[in-house]
Amino acid sequence: MTTYTKLDPNPTDDRRKTRNWQVAYRLLKDLVTLDGAVTASIPTRAITATGDLTRDDGGALVDASSGAITVNLPGAAGVAGRIFYVKKTDSSPNHVTIDPNSTETIDGNLTVTLTYQHAAVALLSDGSNWNIV
Repeated sequence: MTTYTKLDPNPTDDRRKTRNWQVAYRLLKDLVTLDGAVTASIPTRAITATGDLTRDDGGALVDASSGAITVNLPGAAGVAGRIFYVKKTDSSPNHVTIDPNSTETIDGNLTVTLTYQHAAVALLSDGSNWNIV
C-alpha cells in the first residue's frame, strides 16, 4: 500500500517547504512536466506508419492517409495507472487500429479501431489490461 504525505500549503520554515516540494516532485515526476507555471504537457508525437507507443509517449496523432495503421500499446504492467491518448487526424477511409500487447485487451476487446477523422480514445492501463476512459 502506498502512503502519501499530506502537503502543507503554508509551511512555517524553509526545511518543511523544501520537503513539501520534494514529496510533490516524487509523486508527479512521471505524470506531468512542470514548466514553472504549474501547467502540464503530454508528450505527443505524430505517427504516419504502423509502430509502437512507448512508456515515454502520452499521446499519438495518427495520419493514416497513406494506408491503414496499427498503433501497438506498451505492456499494461509496465505502465499501470498511465493514460495514453490516440487520435486519427486524417479524413481518409483508412483505419487506425489500436492493438494492446500480447493477450491484453481494451475493454475486453483484442483491438479498437478508429475509422473517422477526429475519432479519439483515451486508454488507461490497470496493470493487466486497458480501459477506455
